[in-house]
Order: sequence, then C-alpha cells, then structure tokens
Amino acid sequence: MPTKPIKRRRFGLERENWMIKAGTYFLIVCVGVVTCVQAKTQADPVDALWDSARYIAVEEVKAGMPAYCLTCYSGTTVERFGLEVIDVVYEMAPGQNAILVKGTDERFLKTGPVQGCSGSPVFIDGRLAGALAFGWSFSKEPLYGVTPIREMLGIGEKPAMSPDTAPPAVTSAYWGRDYSKPLDFSVKPSQNRQPSPPSRGLSLPMPLIVSGLSANAVESLESTFKPLGLLPVQSLSGSGGAALDRPSKFERGGTMMVPLVSGDVRMAVMGTVTEVRGDKIYGFGHSFLGVGDVNLPLATGQVHTVVSVMSSSFKMGSPLDIIGALTADQVTGVAGHVGAKAPTIPMSLRIKHFDGSAPRHINCRLAYSKIMMLQLIQGVVAGTMETVGVLPQEHTIRYSVDLGLESGRHIDFSNVSSDFNIQEILSEVLSATSMLLTNPYEEIPLASIDVSMAIEPKNMTARLIDAELSDDRVKAGDVVNVDLVAETYLGPKTTYAFQVKVPDNARPGSYNLIVCGGNAYLQYLRRVSPYKLMAMDADTLVKALDLLLNIRRDRLYCILELPPSGVAVETTELRDLPASKVVILKSPKRTVEILPYVPRQETVINTDTIIVNQYNAKITVAK
Repeated sequence: MPTKPIKRRRFGLERENWMIKAGTYFLIVCVGVVTCVQAKTQADPVDALWDSARYIAVEEVKAGMPAYCLTCYSGTTVERFGLEVIDVVYEMAPGQNAILVKGTDERFLKTGPVQGCSGSPVFIDGRLAGALAFGWSFSKEPLYGVTPIREMLGIGEKPAMSPDTAPPAVTSAYWGRDYSKPLDFSVKPSQNRQPSPPSRGLSLPMPLIVSGLSANAVESLESTFKPLGLLPVQSLSGSGGAALDRPSKFERGGTMMVPLVSGDVRMAVMGTVTEVRGDKIYGFGHSFLGVGDVNLPLATGQVHTVVSVMSSSFKMGSPLDIIGALTADQVTGVAGHVGAKAPTIPMSLRIKHFDGSAPRHINCRLAYSKIMMLQLIQGVVAGTMETVGVLPQEHTIRYSVDLGLESGRHIDFSNVSSDFNIQEILSEVLSATSMLLTNPYEEIPLASIDVSMAIEPKNMTARLIDAELSDDRVKAGDVVNVDLVAETYLGPKTTYAFQVKVPDNARPGSYNLIVCGGNAYLQYLRRVSPYKLMAMDADTLVKALDLLLNIRRDRLYCILELPPSGVAVETTELRDLPASKVVILKSPKRTVEILPYVPRQETVINTDTIIVNQYNAKITVAK
C-alpha cells in the first residue's frame, strides 16, 4: 500500500520533467525560427548590390598589384592615373578596412596627395575596388588610403556603423544652452566638429571653393570652417565658363560639388564621384559631416587647376549645375540622388560704408542645414564685411535684421553697436538662429534672412556723470523731474530730462529709481523678471527672443520699482494675487518655480548714444 503513493509521486515528477523538457525544446525551436527570420530580415543590403564582375573584394587585393584611379585634374575631362597597391590593412577602424596605394603617374608624383581627389574610384584587376579617401600632409610620395567599395555601397541603405563603434556624432547645438534659465546670447552653442575616421592617419580637409569674396575674406573664413573639416579656397571664377562642355550627369571620376551658398557669394564643397548606379551616386570615400541623413544640393563641377603646395595640394574649381541632392552622409562616404531637390533659403545682406561708396548688396541662397547654418551665415556676413574693407578704429554700426519663419511670423529687430566690429551683430543673429533650429522643444524652420548694416566712423558710447531729482521726498500722485548729464566719447556733454509719476495708490515708503542704458537694463530684467526671458515651449521661445533682441543699446531706461505684489508662474504674471493664494502656490509640494512679481513704471527715451553705466537713487513717499 505505501508504494502506490510513492509511484504516483514519481509519475508526477516524470510528467513535470517531460513538460519542462518539451517546453525547453519548444523555446529552442522558437528562438531558432526567430533568429533565422531576423537573420533573413537583417541581411546585408550590399549583398543585393554586389557584382563580382563589377567590383573586387578587399580579400582579393594583394600588395604589388597594379591599379589606377579616375579623376579630373582640369576642366570636366575624367583622366586615368596609375597606382600601385602597397598593402591591405584590415580592421583599421572597427568594421572598416583600407587599401594603401601609391601614385605612379607623373602628375601624382608632382602634386602628392590632392584635396578634392576624395572619392576618386580606384580599379584593380579591371574592377572597382574603392575610393581614394585619405592621405598625409607633407608626404614625400603620393600615398593614399582607399575605402573599399563594399563599405560604400551600404551608404543610405543601412547605418554605416553601430552606436558602439561609430565616431562621436555631431552634437546638437542646444545642448550647449540651459533652457531652464533666461536666454543668454553670451553662452555659445557647442561647436559642431567633423568626426574624423579613427586610426586613418590624417584625413585631408575637403576644399571649400569660395567666390564672390576677397582673398583676405576667404582666408578669414578658415577658423569658421576648419572645425567641419573644410579648407576655404578662393576660386578663380564664380561659375563655369560659357564655352565649357557642361556635363548633364555624373560619371565615375567626375567632379561632384555640394553648393552650400549660391548667388552673389558662393561656397561649395568639392569631391569626386566614386560610383553611379541608376540615379544614385556615391562619393568622397569618407564622411562630409558624418551626420547620417542629409538633404543638401548636389552639383556637377569643373576643375580650373591643381595647386601644388608642400603641405597638401588641392583642386581649385567651380560648381556648374545643381542636378540632384546629397541624401546620406556616413563614415565611409556620401550618397545622393539625381533629380532630387534640396531646400535652400534666401539671404539678403546690405552694407552701407561711410566713405560714400555705393552700398554693397548681396543676395544668395543658403543650403538648409541645421548643422551648418550658423557657419554659413557667419561666412557670408563676415566674409562680405572683410571684402568691404577694414573698419576704422572708432566705429558704429547701425543694423536691422529680419528672420522670416516658415510659419509666416517674423523676428525683426534693429540696434546699434559701437567699437565691437560685427561681434554683437553676429552674436544676436547666430544665437537666435541656433535657438530656433536646435531648441529642445521643436524645430522652428527659417524661411529667410535679411540683414542691413550702416557703418559710421565714430564711437557713440557715453557715461552718466551727473543726475538731479526735483525732489526725493514726495507724495502719492506727485511727478518727479529727473535731469541727467552724460559725457560722450571725445564729444560734448549731453543732457537728458524726463519725468517720473508716482502712482496715485503708492504706499508710504522708500522706492528705488534706476536710470541705465540697454545693456544694464537687460541685466536688470534677468535679475528681477527672469521669466520674461525664459522659454517653456516653441511659442514662448519666439516671444522671449523677440523681447531680448529688441532691447536697444541707444536708449535710456528710467525704472521706478514698486513693492512686490503677486507672483509669476513660469511666464505668466499673476498680479495683485491675495496673500492666501500666494502661500498655496509657494507650497514646497509644487515643483513649478514661483517667482515674485515686481511691478514697476518705466520710461524710455532715445539718446542716440550708448550709455555704459547707470544711476541709482531713492525716492521716499510720505504719508
């Protein structure tokens, strides 16, 4: 009798073990099926593009093999240049290989590595092996690194590298700002830098062909574009000659250009086409900005000449016709499509010089790129100013700016700057643009940019040296006369007068009176009413920018501070709020910051000077 329950117990255990084993087998089968499905769905898209008769795999390449590349050294004619394989370097960077080659053509021996040859297709055994991609400055021999074609065919088809192995991505500019604080133009956004391929020696800068600006202006642009891996080079002409045979399509070894600025000022990046498959083209052999998906104009181009220099030779050329768009920018190269259109926005710049010469009027279009927009605006403004001429030591710039938004709204402002060159103008335009395009709420697209400047040979700064009140003890409802004396720079003294009315309901006590210029008034707002300069969403960002940009430096601000009443919740003022309600709002259980609302009476007068200091006084309201 006692054996039966034991047997039943064993049978139960056997049944449980069987169920566990069956479940395990089932899971293994399911995992296997899922793995197979994933493997099938994650198949390398390059496999479908690979043609062993057209392309040669890096594993087939051996040292000493003869090779050649196609590129353009003059005009639009693609020529053949002899090469020799030096070696193959596997895993030069995670997931990347490289073929080292040396130029044997006499022209290569003369010029050494050439900026602008990036993307030139390299052929070994009659098949496409890859693209010239990198070299070394001051190299005594024309040595190049070649990006294998298999690593380029996946551009635009899949991520070029995993997040663990990819170089640092270009940082969004807004990460350099703290939007929990009042907007501040003195805080510069983080610099966008080109991620260079790791362990690839020196990736030669790409020529940024510039025309419409003077030689000095082009040279001054180097600090602006060098962080992006671009070398500004002055072009001999603005566009291709009329008699030139203008190519209507891209071809292997032909010139491809990315026009970043077109019109009266032109800036275009130069490289070479590696491969053409239908309407898709591949080029560069390395990243442009390395940001993944892009949408930039793509044009054919011509080469005027190759400038041979000791450090690194470069192609000098011009863009011809925009016939497509660059759509992918990855570590191993770029890709684009013929027939696609990339967005651009108009920019107008007018500069009136004090010497009586005709105003300089520039009209151009900027490639719409959140990553490069600041550099393009700065390049056009700073480059044109450099072309106009050197500013006198003592100078004033009167300027107006209109930033048109895609929504139809406008952020327009005007101001003056004295003895700061164009620093204050650029700070305002670039900071506002950066906040619009790369804030943490939503992109606020730009539709147009209009800048006007008038230069005067004078310093218009001034400082307050004396102030007098008609009475510093008053009653509610009285009017106080304020007389000020300001001393201008190397000029006569100037007097200003205005009145301050004490509110009819003013309570007895002491009141602060502040008289200051625009810069001090801005600091006052940051201290007393910071919420007016803060952004909680895209709409309040535009409002805060509009307020901040319209605080003029040539104004005198007279402020009579009144006792605090009410509170400010985020950007909303709750005036004359009962004390009981204020206590509830200031509860420590609430996470929203509650600030006191400080009412004030303000009077603003135009001084036509920039007041650099401030005057403080006390007014006593008697019973």
